[in-house]
Amino acid sequence: MTEPTPPSGVTAKALSAASILSCALLGVIALYSSGLGLLDPKLHRAGGFALALIAGVAVSAAMRQRLAEEAGRTVNLLHPLSDTVLILAGLWSIWSFHFVQTEMETALYDVTNSDAWPALAGLAVFLELTRRLWGWGFFPWAHWPWSTCCSGRTCRASWSIRAFR
Repeated sequence: MTEPTPPSGVTAKALSAASILSCALLGVIALYSSGLGLLDPKLHRAGGFALALIAGVAVSAAMRQRLAEEAGRTVNLLHPLSDTVLILAGLWSIWSFHFVQTEMETALYDVTNSDAWPALAGLAVFLELTRRLWGWGFFPWAHWPWSTCCSGRTCRASWSIRAFR
């Protein structure tokens, strides 16, 4: 087994620090809510989702960095941009979720077509983070005989677990 290497690059270090802080803050919120006092449940859910989103993007970026270093490649500048887009789209979806829950608490909320866009953004973020963390092998269509992914190779479930060894 190889020794873990610290993240290199400004973006990787920032995401690593954000991940550590978000995990610590989520732990503090959970401990505070369970014993000392209560947070508003809507705020607790939305805040937990946001902190988990940041931690998930940071973990996927660290995995991508490590796999690139093992393969002898450098990480493209498009990757930090895609991480930023994922975080912004996820936060937009979480904010919309919190807003709708707050409105539903005080009155009836009429769902409109504009509510579908943050929901679709949240779904896209969830699917992309699932693909980044678990690989294509997690999706059922990756195992169909006619499907190819991963740059033309047929995917196998063991391919996605390679990053966790």
